[in-house]
Amino acid sequence: MAIKKTAKPGFVGVGFSQTVSFEEARAKKLHGIIQQLKDRRGEIVGVQEDSGMWAISDHHGEGEFTFYILMETESLPETLPEGMISYQAPALTYAHTRHPQHERPEVTYQKVYQWIKDQGLRLNCDAFTQLEFYPMDQDLNELAFEIYIPIQ
Repeated sequence: MAIKKTAKPGFVGVGFSQTVSFEEARAKKLHGIIQQLKDRRGEIVGVQEDSGMWAISDHHGEGEFTFYILMETESLPETLPEGMISYQAPALTYAHTRHPQHERPEVTYQKVYQWIKDQGLRLNCDAFTQLEFYPMDQDLNELAFEIYIPIQ
């Protein structure tokens, strides 16, 4: 598994958000909101690329986090489809890797956090805790996805 330091420009997205406990996330409670975005992505104006979705997690201490699932858009829309939100992610530098399909995500994350420490880098959680990119056409139970951890 290759991990590298990479810069990513900021972007705007439209989709949904939900606050859940880590236990609820492990129980796949977020699959419903991800599927909802897949089903309703045609309602979003100005989608940049329809090949996948950005997932942003913003942790609130030990117990819960807010999860945003977004389609990247050209700009902030003037109006949003019913029930959707917009989100503007800043340009950041990340530790980036690809999570393999048949490994537990916790294992991949542990490797990335160890790499960050080994490189003498620090986490940058000012905007959010982590960013993931999910391919649109994958089974939610068998995901391989890109992981981006903000660093300084």
